[in-house]
Amino acid sequence: MKWILAMLLASTTSVAQAQESDPVGYCKATAYLALDIGRQLSQGLDPTSINFSFPNAQTPEEHQKAEDWGRSLLIRVVNEWARNPAPEEIADVLLQECLTAYGVLQESHYQDGKFIKTQSGYDKQSRRAVCYEQITRFDKLLKLYHKIGYDGVLNTFPPEKEGFPREYAIEILDEIETIDNKQQRDAWIEEKWWTCIEKFGGSRETDG
Repeated sequence: MKWILAMLLASTTSVAQAQESDPVGYCKATAYLALDIGRQLSQGLDPTSINFSFPNAQTPEEHQKAEDWGRSLLIRVVNEWARNPAPEEIADVLLQECLTAYGVLQESHYQDGKFIKTQSGYDKQSRRAVCYEQITRFDKLLKLYHKIGYDGVLNTFPPEKEGFPREYAIEILDEIETIDNKQQRDAWIEEKWWTCIEKFGGSRETDG
């Protein structure tokens, strides 16, 4: 029985964090895992003998979601293998599909044991959609803070369930504590918006 150690997708929180903060890294990690599965198949391993280990999953629910994700990836790789038994090409296919799903425009190829990025970026529409979702979540957190306070947010509504790592939520709440009026709120939201836009390859000139 082959066990594949999977730090990726160990919990719903890490997935949300990866998708929001580093979708390229998330997609590349998925592709590497697909590559590992493909290589096991090329050695003649029965796919039913492949299992995943998710050491960061903390609860039964997180374990179940991670295992469900692992099985879906395994099925996808097996189906691709039936059409084209080439692990590197399968991994590239899954990489490109994942990047496209997150609005990332990237060309890459597998070379010398690594996925080499040759060109990357985000199309304007996808970039704005990702940042709008992020800003909406920030605004909801601000409104929640005004209703139940700092400790109330952290204890009554654990940020992990909303896809925020606790350390990141504390950082944002510390910023929110300094906001006293609508003008400051609007300035804070605008700053977060442009920070997000620039992180994903845009600018005030291209996205203004």
